[in-house]
Amino acid sequence: MKSSWNLIVTIAALFGAVVAGAQVNSSRYQQAPKENWCVGPIVALDAAAGMLTIEVKESGQTAATQTAGPIRLGSFIVASSSPSSELPRTFQCAPQCRFATSAKPAGATLADFKLGDIVRVTCTGSNNNWSAQQVVHHTPAPPQQPQQSPPRR
Repeated sequence: MKSSWNLIVTIAALFGAVVAGAQVNSSRYQQAPKENWCVGPIVALDAAAGMLTIEVKESGQTAATQTAGPIRLGSFIVASSSPSSELPRTFQCAPQCRFATSAKPAGATLADFKLGDIVRVTCTGSNNNWSAQQVVHHTPAPPQQPQQSPPRR
């Protein structure tokens, strides 16, 4: 009877140690600010004023999350997107706004874009007060071909 009791106590102690080690302290996570983005063709452009208007075809949010301290889970990104109502959205380009085109991946300016270019704008703001932080040519991912299984023999 005594050995059964010792076995139960040992199992309970091991279970408690495993559960305590599996608990994740929420203070270990560092939540990065969310990044808003929009994709669409340029419908109006004023390089001198730093204004850009696109017809939003798709928009979403991305949040990068990392664990602090000893990295157990590593870093991961959570993204959400949705088709938009194709309404135009005007952006004031921030002074530190970065631009990249297909021809100029670095060192591009707003003047390097033209009407009709499809761009991805990383932005902050809400309603009618949007500020562009980054404007890049948007290159959609090529459609994935379904994988074919090898013929059976």
